[in-house]
Amino acid sequence: MNPIGRLKAAGWIALLGGGLSFFTLAGAMRDTHKQVITRAAAPVEFWAIVIAGARLVLLGGGLAIATLVSHRDDDGVAVLAGKAFQYAALGCVLAVIYSIYLRVVLRSPGDEAQFATFVKFGVASALPLALFAYTDERWSSNDAAPVCAAAWTVVFQGFVASYGDACPITAFLLFVPLVGSALVGHGVGKFCR
Repeated sequence: MNPIGRLKAAGWIALLGGGLSFFTLAGAMRDTHKQVITRAAAPVEFWAIVIAGARLVLLGGGLAIATLVSHRDDDGVAVLAGKAFQYAALGCVLAVIYSIYLRVVLRSPGDEAQFATFVKFGVASALPLALFAYTDERWSSNDAAPVCAAAWTVVFQGFVASYGDACPITAFLLFVPLVGSALVGHGVGKFCR
């Protein structure tokens, strides 16, 4: 397998393991009898799934590191590794910002507080995108869009798993201000460069 294919496979393995652990910890995994697998009800199944997911993350990460070390002189591998690091870093930062945003918006009392929340979190989520657009000439909106969408999907699914079903329109409407701020942040970063 070529090194870029190996890196992509490692990323998918790590993503699978992370998703498995995440959804088990969030209480979204069910057994064959449609019962939620929890630490209290089924501790052996619960920890077996969480540990298996963590092992997949470590396997994917180890495979990626081994590929990067053995092919560090290959330009295609170096570019892909840099993009993967940027995607992971930005995704983690945005997931934290989006989760705090969603919690505040869902608990916010009124319209004036909602608008102030949109502005604060819009600026906070635009800053990392502006930074990437400013510092990296190869960074484009084609890179930013999937990372923003993936971070929002993970955060919203975590909230749905924790608090119950939600309307897809709600997910879309709460994400619109963040998309707007991402576009503005990206544009400002490109303009300032």
